[in-house]
Amino acid sequence: MSLADDPRPSEGETAAGDHGRGSGGGPGGDRRWRAAAGPTDATSWALTALGIAGLSVASAWATLKGVRGALATLQQGGVIADALLLLFGLIATALLVPALRSLQIAGRSKRALEAGDVIGARVAGASARTL
Repeated sequence: MSLADDPRPSEGETAAGDHGRGSGGGPGGDRRWRAAAGPTDATSWALTALGIAGLSVASAWATLKGVRGALATLQQGGVIADALLLLFGLIATALLVPALRSLQIAGRSKRALEAGDVIGARVAGASARTL
């Protein structure tokens, strides 16, 4: 085999898929680092979650109102049925809790970013997105 047929990279070249990690990419290899992008504002994600949760709760209450009307038409309503429908409505309203917490944490992330606390802003932003 001649040098022209050698699949290994020569001095100064990188192997395919090596992406600039130098000799093998192991410890002591020539690594090239880039600065990470700054933390992003999670408020839009939180507002979207709040909007979707609000629509879900409104839809649930509208459905429960329709069920209550249907039960009244069939003369099957009563205190127990109204209590169960109210319970289901309150359970559906619980969907707003994580969305509101996400909005609160997104605000905390924004304040941390304005104060120059990049790490706090990243942590709070990630928390707001995954809540």
